[in-house]
Amino acid sequence: MKNNKKIIIIAVVMCVAVMCALAACKKKPGNKLEPVVVTDKNGVAYTDENGEVMTIIPDGEIVEVTNAKGEKVYDENGEVKTSIKYDSQLVGVPLTDKDGNAYTDENGKWLTTEIWVPETTKGESSQIITMPLTDSEGATVTDADGGVITYTAISTVSPVDPSPNSSDYNSTFGGTGNDSFVDVAAVSDGGFVALMTSTSKDGSLSGIDTKYGEQNSVIVKYDQDGKIQWKKFLGGNDGVSLVAIATDSQGNIAAAGYTKSTDLGEKNYGNYDAVLYLLKSTGEVKWTAMIGGSQTEAFNGVALNSDGSVVVSGFSYSRDGTAKEFNIPKKESAAVIAKYSSAGKLEFAKKIGSTADALYGIGVDSKGNIYSVGSFSSDTSNSIFKPFGKADGAIVKFDSNGNELWHYQLGGTRIDRFASLQVSSDDGVIVVGRSESKDEGMAKIKNYGGYDAVIAKINANGKLAWIDSFKGYYDDSFYDICAGNGGYYVVGSSNSTNRDFITIGNRGGLDGLVVKYSEGGEVQSVEGFGGTYDDVFNAVCVLSNGRVIAVGSTLSSDGDLVDNGVVPTDGKTVGVVAKFQ
Repeated sequence: MKNNKKIIIIAVVMCVAVMCALAACKKKPGNKLEPVVVTDKNGVAYTDENGEVMTIIPDGEIVEVTNAKGEKVYDENGEVKTSIKYDSQLVGVPLTDKDGNAYTDENGKWLTTEIWVPETTKGESSQIITMPLTDSEGATVTDADGGVITYTAISTVSPVDPSPNSSDYNSTFGGTGNDSFVDVAAVSDGGFVALMTSTSKDGSLSGIDTKYGEQNSVIVKYDQDGKIQWKKFLGGNDGVSLVAIATDSQGNIAAAGYTKSTDLGEKNYGNYDAVLYLLKSTGEVKWTAMIGGSQTEAFNGVALNSDGSVVVSGFSYSRDGTAKEFNIPKKESAAVIAKYSSAGKLEFAKKIGSTADALYGIGVDSKGNIYSVGSFSSDTSNSIFKPFGKADGAIVKFDSNGNELWHYQLGGTRIDRFASLQVSSDDGVIVVGRSESKDEGMAKIKNYGGYDAVIAKINANGKLAWIDSFKGYYDDSFYDICAGNGGYYVVGSSNSTNRDFITIGNRGGLDGLVVKYSEGGEVQSVEGFGGTYDDVFNAVCVLSNGRVIAVGSTLSSDGDLVDNGVVPTDGKTVGVVAKFQ
């Protein structure tokens, strides 16, 4: 140990591995690294003898970012992303006890130690970490009471070592409000459309009608390289929240959700009404349909049939207005499905279940049968089953006219929620979600802390084919699934670092998650994505060239999110799009 020395806490001390592999360093003349403020473990700036805030300028350079395969990572403009690479350097850090109190010598001066900081990259956000002091053999150093001696540092990522991923493209989209991509679908020209809900009217959302309500929606069309081709704003005088999108081989785009707006060309019955749009491949609206009453209705899922008709799933609380078509009993609500012709005419509206039940994802098999998955918690004479716990997953199969063929209960005595599905090639259905339960229908997979991500296949006859979970000790969730490349891609989020996540680690907060399963339910690959703060993938699609697109939201601007044009501010999320190999 050395004493009588000015303490320097570099705000980029990083005892973590680089979050993404770095290409050969290419210095860019004129790019100077900014000074870093020296702080204590609580982020309070140190001052020198003259009362001036202490800063240092770390050694480093601007470098190009690459993925796990050494390939350059690009943004939506086709430009290579860059980051800052800090060189290895010897720095001084304070020694503290287990409570974070600094050790001093007989003169009251703080004791410090010198450590080598490995080369690493830095984004624009950081977090305070406490690291144990170790000797030359890696053993922790303790004080007289057996407490581990630590030093404090500020890191831009979690002290877990996250593995690199195969993403060679990512970009952000948003403004100064809360913005999130909620769904995505491949289109026949090889590109994709991403659906966003947004409270912004600036940044990427500049051009949206300022007369729109607080929360509105936008569909963004990207080509297969990730370049934006067009944007379509969908809003109204009291907002439009679209949560699901689907496409077909004819270029049709269907988007569904809910609205309180009265200027969409369809009558609003006083509260939230369910709304459905059908658009051309150019983003031009073909027609708009709404169904509602004096209470609340919403569509949560949408799918297109081969004849251009559209099926939707959701819930309804009304017995008047156009929602009376659902024929819901008094003092109840129900999960619902509906079908519209290619011209926008309502062909049927059916209810299933009872109060507080809702359907989410929906799909159609090769025979025109309809599958939907949802959360069912009701226990009345109209319920389709008695829940094991607070809420169970329900997978329901309907014929092409909306008549129930069978349902399957999936859950345990806690909360189990399934929100997305993929119809399989054999006309079964794969569902994904999350579960807190370890008994009843979840007894085969147990539970290992918080929510575990769950995937299950139900055969065409309504019998369970297989079930599996992807789990750590914290909250792990699957939100969407898409078939492709001989298997199924599933996306979600997690803040776990152990068990099934030990190979990918965690970059801080929630990380986006991409898992590929075989058709038989075996894990084939796992990738994490994110930065210091919360990053979530809400939806996934597979392009005609086999590339995987994951979309969601982020609060990060470091790690995988470095060098993006739109940066989260004031704790507000922006949308994120990432492409994986």
